[in-house]
Amino acid sequence: MKQWLKGILKSIPQVKRYHDHLKSLADQRNNRIEAQLNEIIDMYDNYVDETWSGVSRKQVCLLPYRNFDVYADGSVYTCCTAYLRNNYSIGDIYIDKLDDIWNSDRAKRLRYSVSKGNYEYCKRRCPNFENKESSFPRTDWDESCIKDHPKAIGLYIDCTCNLYCPSCRSSIIASSPAENRNITNILMNVIRPALKDCELLTVSPAGEFLASKPIMNLLKTLSREEFPNLKISVITNAQLFTDKRWTELPSGMIDTVSVSVDSTEKDTYETLRRGGKWETLQKNLAFIATLRRSGEIRVLQLNFVMQAANFRQIPAFIATAKQIGADRLCLQQINNMGTFSKEEFDHINIFAEQHPNHSEFQSILADVKGREQGIDIEWG
Repeated sequence: MKQWLKGILKSIPQVKRYHDHLKSLADQRNNRIEAQLNEIIDMYDNYVDETWSGVSRKQVCLLPYRNFDVYADGSVYTCCTAYLRNNYSIGDIYIDKLDDIWNSDRAKRLRYSVSKGNYEYCKRRCPNFENKESSFPRTDWDESCIKDHPKAIGLYIDCTCNLYCPSCRSSIIASSPAENRNITNILMNVIRPALKDCELLTVSPAGEFLASKPIMNLLKTLSREEFPNLKISVITNAQLFTDKRWTELPSGMIDTVSVSVDSTEKDTYETLRRGGKWETLQKNLAFIATLRRSGEIRVLQLNFVMQAANFRQIPAFIATAKQIGADRLCLQQINNMGTFSKEEFDHINIFAEQHPNHSEFQSILADVKGREQGIDIEWG
């Protein structure tokens, strides 16, 4: 027993030296890792600086401080996902409480990033960066926690639609009864209470709001008396936007009607807005124009996704919009939402320099931008 104990005691210095040796190796390894991480951070900082060089940083993007957009999978964003790096979401509405999402660590990091002017979670081509209406002067935003509910809520939560446009989906999408129940629960029990502080509710960029039972059920419960400060902006393909359906919407609360058109010609329209009828669009668009002329809505916007099949129609589209009395146009870049193969997207993506008609497209854009059009044009 004594011999065994003596052996143990004798080995302790050796064990300690071995332990010290391992610790030294670990420290060296950690130092190397730290140095590599610092190098990566420096490289990223340089990348951010190069990306945003020459761009005014006097304005801070307002969207992370106002917007709360809820998507079908529950993800919550403060901006269009097309302009966020790596689909940077701030939470999940099906898991977390609204207040916890609104002031989550991810939300605070995003606000801090834009307040300091490095925009590390944003893509360079975001049109909101230089939009004075979507930004406010640079200030010291050390506190990124916001006490009030979001001022602008976007409902992308239901993808149900009566059309299946190639730029968006490959087939008709309709939520199942179970999905409708889940969506209704979120809208009525989570979103609706937050509308007390909300100034703008946007429905439904992900589908057709008139085809969505949960969204229509929510809208039917809203009134100017209960929500005096709330304005509603609807995005529609207008195929279902009849005078009868208009009477189902909350009176005096619809501020903006945004109609996705994409063409001035019947054949092109029915190809790009698959499932839609040109004659129905013309009839319902004329009705919406009467709502604008009578002052029942404040803004009429027409949307046009620019691509190989329609880019030559841009000047005619502008003329048509002015003729019906639209206030604003949104000319948007085509994006691959997962519905096109690489070869298919290369064929329609007129924005790509290698596209055979890219130069002609750029010439049309230069002409549009170089002349006063007599109508407000947004570029997306």
